[in-house]
Amino acid sequence: MNCQHCHSEIPDDAAFCLRCNLVQPNAIEPEDPRYAAFISYRHLPQDSEIAQQVQKAIETYRLPRTSHRKRLAVPDTATSPHSPTDSSPTPSDSTAVAASSTFASSKTANRPLNPRRLGKCFRDEDELAASPSLPESIQKALAQSRSLIVICSPQTLESTWVQREIETFASLHGRDRIICVLADGDSATSIPPLLKTRMVPDTCDIMREMPAEPLAADLRPESKTKRKAELLRIIAAVAGCNYDDLRQRERRRRLEKLAIAALAATLSTVLVTALALSAFYASRDALAAESRSLAAIAQEQLARGERLQAVETALSALPDSSSDLRRPLVPEAQKALEDALDVNQDTIKLWKPNFAFDAEAKIIAMAADDNGDWVITLDENGTITLMDVFTGATRKTFHAHDFVSGLTPTNSDDWILAAAGPNRCLIGTRLGAGNLACIDTTNGSVLWEHKKAPIDALAVGEDNETFAVCVIDDDGSAAAVVMKIANGEIINYIETSPEGVLRPDIFPACSYDFKTGIVSLSLGKYVISFFTTSDKYQLFELGNGLLHSLHMRDSVLIGASDYKGAGENWWIDIPFMLTAIDTSENTLEKQWTIEGAFSATVAGGAYDVDPYLGNARIHGYAFEGVPSVLFSAGNTLRVISLANGSEVYREDFPNSIVSVGTYYGGDNGDFLAVALADGTLDMRSPSEPNTIASDTLRIIVPYRIDEAILFQPPNGMVVALLHSSNQPERLISYRFDVLTLTDSPECTFDELIEQARELIGDR
Repeated sequence: MNCQHCHSEIPDDAAFCLRCNLVQPNAIEPEDPRYAAFISYRHLPQDSEIAQQVQKAIETYRLPRTSHRKRLAVPDTATSPHSPTDSSPTPSDSTAVAASSTFASSKTANRPLNPRRLGKCFRDEDELAASPSLPESIQKALAQSRSLIVICSPQTLESTWVQREIETFASLHGRDRIICVLADGDSATSIPPLLKTRMVPDTCDIMREMPAEPLAADLRPESKTKRKAELLRIIAAVAGCNYDDLRQRERRRRLEKLAIAALAATLSTVLVTALALSAFYASRDALAAESRSLAAIAQEQLARGERLQAVETALSALPDSSSDLRRPLVPEAQKALEDALDVNQDTIKLWKPNFAFDAEAKIIAMAADDNGDWVITLDENGTITLMDVFTGATRKTFHAHDFVSGLTPTNSDDWILAAAGPNRCLIGTRLGAGNLACIDTTNGSVLWEHKKAPIDALAVGEDNETFAVCVIDDDGSAAAVVMKIANGEIINYIETSPEGVLRPDIFPACSYDFKTGIVSLSLGKYVISFFTTSDKYQLFELGNGLLHSLHMRDSVLIGASDYKGAGENWWIDIPFMLTAIDTSENTLEKQWTIEGAFSATVAGGAYDVDPYLGNARIHGYAFEGVPSVLFSAGNTLRVISLANGSEVYREDFPNSIVSVGTYYGGDNGDFLAVALADGTLDMRSPSEPNTIASDTLRIIVPYRIDEAILFQPPNGMVVALLHSSNQPERLISYRFDVLTLTDSPECTFDELIEQARELIGDR
């Protein structure tokens, strides 16, 4: 049958579960014990000698009159099956071990205490010689024993008889009365595996296998100096007596000869001390329980990408240092902090959270620079936040009112943020009279500002020194302006004659090639290219529908577009087009065109869907042998040769692609970082097969994504900045750290605490 609590398989007549040690409903009460202990051991010279010593010590010992023997009633089966057992022994609590080592049925709970003799021990060489049936005799003896003593050595693990005796006793009486005695080796190599783990409930009330530390007396040859104390510890556990009571027996006898006044004073002192110790241990138990609860919360925060919050929570569950005795050191809390700081790790995790940031309202725009260490966001309330890309530390917070008085942004169609080099960010709006400003991202100061400058499109040159803006006037004309990033100075300006151009509802795609001075502006499926160095422009058709991306490299202009028609199934088989045009010498010669179709995909569960179209989009360039462009439509990623439009690499993903970035890994090869709408972050190598397991290169974050920025800063990592569609006020930062393919950093507890405080202090 199966355990009613943890569902582990157990014998049909078992009163206790071997895994979780919880009593089973309708369990049969054990009969009155005949033996004080059953001694289980491997019949080897050293183990036999230890077994004889233990047997002799138990059978010849006389309990002092002042020793108080304790009994426990049968556990109440009405108690929640996931309640932890408070009587589980630990090596540091001999009182709890002694109290948990005696089990009696409710029939005998009110009987007079046993005589001062503990009784006989069952040892198979002495008792089974005349028995015709060895297994039946062992079964009966185990049922009639109050305790089980296991003589442990490395050879014990090879004995099937010892294993069966442990399993049988644990199913009849539970594991709390099993006492391990080390005869050789150590706990790791000598104690049977069954006694080193136990099923216990976690914070979600789910039974999980966790380490357990059974009582293990040390009778190894090298421990002769403390042999008497260890034998006394075994006797205390078998008898159900307090170990300290037995040890102090002679002292108490001498104290009886003192005067009544001195005896009364001593007893009063003992009573006060006992009460103080009881209060002290009760307080420490409460603190330990609190630390375990905080550790579970920290792990949940880390799983949501809230790394800094997880560090703070784990710190609150730990002492200030290894010498701080005010709070107990709980292993679960230390593990939670180690996971949050990514130190002392046994498994490789390449994707790791940096931080999670919650804005005051829905985030409508964000920007970050490939060579920088910052990220900036704008929310619906108009709050602009500049922060560190790795720690989330806020550098400056200001408001959109600082740029456009009296107007508050409500969506991303009216504002644009663009990285303009490692330490510069451009902020533009077409609300009201418009505005354009440049921010120093090291301190958030405004470097320059053009008021009453409505911006309809913006593109930054790859030189990080110049940029271009496009403006559409009410008379149907359009203009392109090339400016310096450092001071906002205008370099070139060109304006068309009235062409009937209408201002689009959203910021259109725009590209700028600083080498040729060509600025291209998308207008639906058309493009105006401004040749700013020759004061010319041309209007031409480039796509089959709305152009979502324009990129220019080496005088080749590339546009990605798709056409979403009307009808009930408009989201199925959406046609797309990727076209390249040569603009050298102010010509517009078509180089190649790729056409196809894609369908929208849905992220989320059956009752919590979030459609993401995965528009036809250019994500940048890659140089895997030949210059190539990164292009996606729906859930398909393609690497296309710039020279002839041939397909260098293609892969279909399980969900729509949100963003793609490049990672140059040196000896580890070049990779593509991919973010999907369902929260998947993945790494792919177009040129070489991955030498690392795919689950190591992939992580699924607990969010659905509608915008992502993927880039490789100078430190060699890949940074993923993700905007959550199901939590629109949240920005999450992850990093891909290939350096952790080597061993995880090791540090002591004090170094761990210091590192955590430094990280929190940098916020």
